[in-house]
Amino acid sequence: MGIVAIVYGYWLGLILIAFGITALLNLQSKITDKQANLINIIISVSAIVFLLAEYWRPLGIDKSIFWNLIFVSVICFGLLGVFSLFIKYYTRILKWCLDNKLLFLSVPTAIVIAGFFIMKNTGKEFMPSLNEGSFLLMPTSMPHSGVEENKRVLQQLDMAVASIPEIETVVGKAGRTESALDPAPLSMYENIIQYKPEYMLNENEERQRYKINEDGLFELKDGRFIANPNNTKDVTLSVIKNSQLIEDNDGEFYRNWRPEIQSPDDIWNEIVRVTKLPGVTSAPKLQPIETRLVMLQTGMRAPMGIKVKGQDLKQIEAFGVQLEDILKQAEGVKDEAVFADRIVGKPYLLIDIDREKIARYGISIQDVQDVLKLQLAEWY
Repeated sequence: MGIVAIVYGYWLGLILIAFGITALLNLQSKITDKQANLINIIISVSAIVFLLAEYWRPLGIDKSIFWNLIFVSVICFGLLGVFSLFIKYYTRILKWCLDNKLLFLSVPTAIVIAGFFIMKNTGKEFMPSLNEGSFLLMPTSMPHSGVEENKRVLQQLDMAVASIPEIETVVGKAGRTESALDPAPLSMYENIIQYKPEYMLNENEERQRYKINEDGLFELKDGRFIANPNNTKDVTLSVIKNSQLIEDNDGEFYRNWRPEIQSPDDIWNEIVRVTKLPGVTSAPKLQPIETRLVMLQTGMRAPMGIKVKGQDLKQIEAFGVQLEDILKQAEGVKDEAVFADRIVGKPYLLIDIDREKIARYGISIQDVQDVLKLQLAEWY
């Protein structure tokens, strides 16, 4: 079976061949049952270590299989070594624990007490964020900005984010839908940003290797060659689709991100950098699904916030602006993630027409209002 598997291109057939040879040597009494069992364990562990190094890649896809193999081997064989020592000296360990019950029990007791005080002082639950592969950019403009201005700013945000090479698509929305469940004002933007996966994927959404030449350049189907972003720091990321690359199981992974982009956080920092527009606030790092859950739980578009109460709106706004400056100075807080909501109303221009004066010139109220309408439209 192992030979047939190798013929069809499955290297795991080597494991079956190794098991078969061990069994034959055992049947011929050239090795004992204990030796055969030890050899089978070594074969199994070696296969598991290689599979982990190949598919887990703990040091990253950009590192060679050799260094990943060394890392996994140290972890696996280190654990096996600890377990072997524990089994070998189990009797001595058990005898010492029974002779020193109080000292032994003090260790788990101290761990439980320390864990209790740690949980008591943190005041938060452990809920890691899932990687959704997308971001939700939710900045706001001033409440008095008009429809045309918000439309222009929304287009600028979309174009700025789309200029980042790692971004796949970006779609922006201003205002709310025809639903009472989404009471978002016109000055609140929602840009759903989907970024590219770190490595090129095939049709099955799996990392795919592609053919390279002797110089480490990726070969395209049209005969051209492009630099490998994994092996150079002086390359400008090209817009390449997987249909242009040649699949090769012995090739290399094609990285969609620039060398300086190492994590989704770096992509978000790029988004923050290009979306600094006049009259537009910054926004905290958000993801679409996570944000909806956070907004349902807290009533805000952020996982943490401070609600300010006061005598009137002006007092609340003034204190909020002061609090914003103080929070930006706190250690570990990003400046762009802190923003106090502005609650000023929309400005109005009140025009009082003097009826007596316009009557002297034979002008009606309607004529004056038409002229004002045209002038205000041009000014706006």
